[in-house]
Amino acid sequence: MHRTPLALLALASLMLMTGSGCRPTTLGANTGVAYGLAKQGQILNPDAGENLEPVVGMEGVVAETAMEQYRKSFEKQEEGLGKSVVTTGVQTK
Repeated sequence: MHRTPLALLALASLMLMTGSGCRPTTLGANTGVAYGLAKQGQILNPDAGENLEPVVGMEGVVAETAMEQYRKSFEKQEEGLGKSVVTTGVQTK
């Protein structure tokens, strides 16, 4: 007689687990954009994969600025190492 509630609980949990995997997924607005860009790139230049030479050229202005800021970020970290996290905000008389 005690098995009936346990069996009902097991059945209910099994139904919940089965039903939770069947929900429809919502895809974003940009779904398939990368695939479409790769497809268009292959249509425009189907022999691009045969060229194994590295791309030669200058970095763009945005990339150059980002790299400069990235390199400068390591210099700024050394300035704040003298402070202790434990004593910050503690007032002593």
